[in-house]
Amino acid sequence: MSNSASCHYCGSSRIVEIVDFSGLHRVTSDCKPWRSGGRLGWCQDCGFPQTIIDDAWRAEVSLIYNNFTVYHQSNGLEQSVFDLVTGKPNLRSDYLLQKLSSELDLDSVGHLLDVGAGNGNFLKAFHRIRPNWNLSASEWDDKGLPDLKQIPRFIQLYTGEFKHIGDTFDLLSLIHTLEHLPQPLATLCTLRGLIKPDGFIFIQVPDCSINPFALLVADHCSHFNLSSLRILIEAAGFEVITANNQWIPKEISLLARPKTHQTRLHLPQEQSQYLIHHVNWIKLIVHQAKQVAASRSLGIFGTSVAATWLWSELISQVKFFVDEDPSRLGRTHCGLPILTPAQVDQDAAVYLCLAPKVAETVQARLSSQIPHIIMPPSFSNGY
Repeated sequence: MSNSASCHYCGSSRIVEIVDFSGLHRVTSDCKPWRSGGRLGWCQDCGFPQTIIDDAWRAEVSLIYNNFTVYHQSNGLEQSVFDLVTGKPNLRSDYLLQKLSSELDLDSVGHLLDVGAGNGNFLKAFHRIRPNWNLSASEWDDKGLPDLKQIPRFIQLYTGEFKHIGDTFDLLSLIHTLEHLPQPLATLCTLRGLIKPDGFIFIQVPDCSINPFALLVADHCSHFNLSSLRILIEAAGFEVITANNQWIPKEISLLARPKTHQTRLHLPQEQSQYLIHHVNWIKLIVHQAKQVAASRSLGIFGTSVAATWLWSELISQVKFFVDEDPSRLGRTHCGLPILTPAQVDQDAAVYLCLAPKVAETVQARLSSQIPHIIMPPSFSNGY
């Protein structure tokens, strides 16, 4: 039981910590290796899984954000989303907006606030489909302002507290932002006040129930599955229009609108138990990959969070990365070359450091090119 921090959802001091987690290396959300020592647990009162927020975590986050480099693996170009069957890449923001447009008939004019806008990839994509909308952004600092100013109809970057934003918006977007924000319930309640009565909020976060690697991101403090995100959004005073984990594998996409009342914040306790199973599964991956590396030249598939984390656990035992993203090919990651599947030596092994269901589809697609694909352990009963 941790007595040094309180639940950042409900304020309770009754947080149960998973002690084994602290021995695992972590990774930053901009896919750089990070040291071990993280604290993961869940609240006994509201049931929500979370990184335990203490002074050490706050200091780490400040250091991470001060040195943050958006998509450094591809020189700032946005990450691609891949069709699991064909492997065809699409820019993440373009793909998300295609899906969002199928659920929401956006007016020809309006005002979008992108919370956690980075260098503006989502705003750029949004302008392509709604060129007459005004665009604003909110961020930790103003490092991205030069890029944002290049976007047509960009109005303003907000860097202060949300409560000081003196405007209302037709649409708020939080693309991989909510999982970074302490006090997510209070923050969502504040953001609700920035949305026009007939406006909407669009949220995307990792689905930690099917993607254990999201737990290893050092600057994430909230860990959601489909059920817990819906409960949080409704408790903050929103009506959910759609919520699913099908648009992008391993991620939750949720569209909601403000409503007049809030609901109770409470997650069934058994929902939190998957954290223990996920930590044990992650430890199995380290053991398995080390065994493979002892007998074969080992590469890791991908250059994002999971692949970077596994490299940090093995380091000298990893010889290369494999990626299908055109913007990353021919570059290096963690000092190692990024190869295409066709460039992998026939005697080398490639570890699919992916959630099991995603790994199955990648294996089916690439097995003819890479003879020695190493699959992660399957999720046993209880995961």
